[in-house]
Amino acid sequence: MRRAELELGDDLTILFVDEQEPVGLVLEFADRYGLTSTFLMDRSGAVGFSYRLGSTPTTFFLDPSGVVQDIRIGAVSFSWLEKNVERSLQ
Repeated sequence: MRRAELELGDDLTILFVDEQEPVGLVLEFADRYGLTSTFLMDRSGAVGFSYRLGSTPTTFFLDPSGVVQDIRIGAVSFSWLEKNVERSLQ
């Protein structure tokens, strides 16, 4: 994700939604990986429930209009992000 922040930052907004974890752990994670994107805290699990999360991490790729274009369960690759960014800019 750090590479995506650096290389795709002009065309990509990354929002991390952390589900029901202590803020300290989230900050430690962000610091460890040098992540600078916004972390949103889903303290109650309502966001995860709304998106029907079964496991984490789950990545939702939304186009500029906010429509979900792709979903990936588990870790995502830079090439997956890059492909989705390119498709959304067409």
